[in-house]
Amino acid sequence: MMNFFSSFVSWEALGIYAIAGAGAIAWFVPFLRRYMIGFAGLVGGLLFIYSKGKRDERRRQQEASKRATQHTLQRQEDARRSAERDVARGVPPDPRDRSDI
Repeated sequence: MMNFFSSFVSWEALGIYAIAGAGAIAWFVPFLRRYMIGFAGLVGGLLFIYSKGKRDERRRQQEASKRATQHTLQRQEDARRSAERDVARGVPPDPRDRSDI
């Protein structure tokens, strides 16, 4: 339920509401039209910059997560190969390894 309401009060939504309000004021109050159009343009520009920044941040986080996952998978694969080599050479298991308990 909170996710539904949070979309109405996000920064993007508040920017859209400000642009809509400026449009209504510009429509009904002719002598403020120039200022409201300028205000709507300013809010629209800021909204664009904010949305682009959020998208870029989300993309960077996804790339970092993907790199970390790939690194973890590579380390797991290296550990598996090392364990298989040890078993093939007949190296006894480490007595401190308690992973089978």
